[in-house]
Amino acid sequence: MKKDMRITYPLWMMGFIFLIGVSIFYVAKTSVVESNGDDVTLTFMIGTGSNIIAFSLISIILLTTVITFFVRMLLHNRKNPERKIPFVYWKPPEYIDDDELFQQATGRATRKVYTFFVTAIPFLFIIYISLPIGKLWMAMGVLFLGFMQYLIYYKEIRKYVSEEE
Repeated sequence: MKKDMRITYPLWMMGFIFLIGVSIFYVAKTSVVESNGDDVTLTFMIGTGSNIIAFSLISIILLTTVITFFVRMLLHNRKNPERKIPFVYWKPPEYIDDDELFQQATGRATRKVYTFFVTAIPFLFIIYISLPIGKLWMAMGVLFLGFMQYLIYYKEIRKYVSEEE
């Protein structure tokens, strides 16, 4: 069961969120927004050698991760035709309904994530309203919420998988 990609799916999503966060941070720190009245210009500066290397490295890592993820998903779907992970879905693929115990574990994990969101979203909203925070940090806050969602869910499901084996 540990090799079931539905168990490791939250780890993949956490990795993607981290890489997206690094990409957004890098682009925000190397771009300049110029405003001349109605005209707004966004300039992405890749002037120095270190910027080109960093941008290339981030792009290669992100592309490699995406390709690896889809290859792993295809392999998982071939090995487990009864437990396929769809490429487009309405119900998150990490929800495991194989048996009643997994349904309960998924329910517990989902409840914990819901409780986290009920607390964190108003807290983040208050911070965003009361402090002069830029759009970069607002985006990072939303990515942090997504990262924590998958971390909470994975830790809860992982307990159940460890107990089962």
